[in-house]
Amino acid sequence: KMTAMAPLALLAGTPLLGAYYRLFGARIGKGVILASPLVHLPDLITIGAGSSVNTGSHIFTYRVDQGYLVLEPVTIGADCVIGSNSVVMPGAVMADGSGLGDQSLLDSGRKIGQGAYYAGSPARCADRPVRHRSSNAESTTDMPLPARLSWAVAIPATMLVPLFASLPVIFVAILASHFFALSGLFLAAPLAGLVGVLSLNGLIVACKKLVLSKVEPGEFPINSVCYVRKWFVDRLLEMSLTMTNSLYATLYLAPFLRAMGARIGRMAEISTISHITPDLLTIGDESFVADIAHVGPQVVARGRCRLDRVRVGRRSFIGNAAFVPGGTDIGDNSLIGVLSVAPGEKVAPDTTWLGSPAINLPGRQQSESFPEELTFAPPRRLVLRRLCYEYFRVTLPATLTYLGTMFLLLAAIALLNQFSLMTAVLMLAPISLVVGLALTLLVAMVKKLLIGAYRPRVRPMWSTFVWRSELVTALYENIVVPWLLARLTGSPFMAPVLHLLGARIGKRCYLETTFLTEFDLVRVGDDCSIGRGSSLQTHLFEDRVMKMSRLRVGSGCSIGPRSVILYDAVLEDGVRLAPLSLVMKGETLARNTRWHGSPAQKKDIEFKQRR
Repeated sequence: KMTAMAPLALLAGTPLLGAYYRLFGARIGKGVILASPLVHLPDLITIGAGSSVNTGSHIFTYRVDQGYLVLEPVTIGADCVIGSNSVVMPGAVMADGSGLGDQSLLDSGRKIGQGAYYAGSPARCADRPVRHRSSNAESTTDMPLPARLSWAVAIPATMLVPLFASLPVIFVAILASHFFALSGLFLAAPLAGLVGVLSLNGLIVACKKLVLSKVEPGEFPINSVCYVRKWFVDRLLEMSLTMTNSLYATLYLAPFLRAMGARIGRMAEISTISHITPDLLTIGDESFVADIAHVGPQVVARGRCRLDRVRVGRRSFIGNAAFVPGGTDIGDNSLIGVLSVAPGEKVAPDTTWLGSPAINLPGRQQSESFPEELTFAPPRRLVLRRLCYEYFRVTLPATLTYLGTMFLLLAAIALLNQFSLMTAVLMLAPISLVVGLALTLLVAMVKKLLIGAYRPRVRPMWSTFVWRSELVTALYENIVVPWLLARLTGSPFMAPVLHLLGARIGKRCYLETTFLTEFDLVRVGDDCSIGRGSSLQTHLFEDRVMKMSRLRVGSGCSIGPRSVILYDAVLEDGVRLAPLSLVMKGETLARNTRWHGSPAQKKDIEFKQRR
């Protein structure tokens, strides 16, 4: 929790991040590029010179299993490459010159030999793709003066962007307080919420056009001004996703992405897409890109950064947490499933792919039939109604954030007038928790008013229930999580907060994830551990139809980080699921069995409960 207080996401990909982790005891060699800040317990990690860890990848030196905390070191040799969105678990070893593919798992105790390349979940020996090797290896230790000066300007500038974006909000607050005294600060909240979203994303668009107006495919050294400029724009996009997350998965997102340089087709639906290069991204008409999809991230390997175009064809679907590498062309009416990797540079039209590595499914389950005006071709009246709903979805989280911030600011001023600085800081900490709890209770009330209790159902995307549900999800992700749950993950206080929203969580559970939405449909038994970033996913959008149903995790289960469990799945008591695994909808995992993979497969050996 203490390391999470540092702005590590803003340092990802810079020389400063490795230096920061060295202060915590990590042994990180010269020229290491950490494009991902997700390094957990760094004092048990060794990374050799010239290695690269790409965006979204986790390196764990701990795991929680059947009530025990297990710590083991991770060793990564020199000149290694870890692809995007991958997971390295405690006790793993990568020898010099080895590589781990995108969206791949190197599980506890596994080793990749010198010069070898592994990919998949779980990782197996594979051919190294062109994007993970460079014919022009470059030194990452000798940085020319122009690049050094660029870093000296870019890093502080990135941190100043939110400050400058907040100036219009501050102006609104000052103006309101001038006319309405203290009450004006709170009366101005709806306007301040709107202004905050517009000013931040407007400034991001302006900075992008000023710093890097057009990006072309190709390679360039990471010790170059070009890399610094690209890094700056990437951080701005990540800032938009983090600070105005409620903008994503709305009709208002496409204009923003187009302004950033992306080619977005008519009626395309885009959720929390991440690590994109907008100038190189094309999404066809009526396509759907779901939550946490990685589409065309840059690749850092052997001192160079590689960028490639990505095209998603018409009416294609990219599932939750799916991965589409740069250079991929996805044909029309194709589907890349949940937690899956695109199978190659050319994905044939009308095909369905699932897994890591992906397998071709000869057919897909058909959704319940609804008229096209409720799925792909809504009339103008429905578009206008959705825009109204989504206006509140975009601005209401920012409005509540403004209110909470104003309350804390006034409390801080009052405390400083009465107590010393140290005493005021100590007293402000519990006050911030109270504010977070109050906002959580408010979100629970809104959920009760708009939804009641979630139950299994099927609804077309262009329906008021879906819009109400997405509004509740936006409030949860942008208010409940940052204001309260993010501070409580892994603690005994996590379950009671989720109870307020309708989830049923058993006793003595270790929850290191906040990825659940339709809370009433989730049931977790006693003595479970659910790893970081795992998703208890009780809904899917298929063919523009929202399907939601129940999900049950039995007692004594252990779910590894970054796994996904789909609705109608049942994990019986004592199941152990490896990291980066996918449990398909409707599956039942038998009692006291081990599973791994995407999609999950049963391991050959049974196991006994630890006593």
